[in-house]
Amino acid sequence: GADVYDRVSSFLQSLFRRLDGPQTPPQNVLIVSHGLMMRFFLMRYFRWSVETFETVWNPDNCEFWVLEKCEKGIYTLSDQ
Repeated sequence: GADVYDRVSSFLQSLFRRLDGPQTPPQNVLIVSHGLMMRFFLMRYFRWSVETFETVWNPDNCEFWVLEKCEKGIYTLSDQ
């Protein structure tokens, strides 16, 4: 899983550069991926420990997870 974690880290750096760039940032970002990548994305974004990561299961086929921006400007995992 270390290689996937590294790829997620690279992706997040690219995404943040795009969102913080001079252009108007997009209102929504859609990421289509496999379950393990989704879990590593959340682990990296929320700075989860390995123990927390291991308590989260891969999503079912065609399942989606939503990060919603709160009033404070931070994102939370929606419980849709």
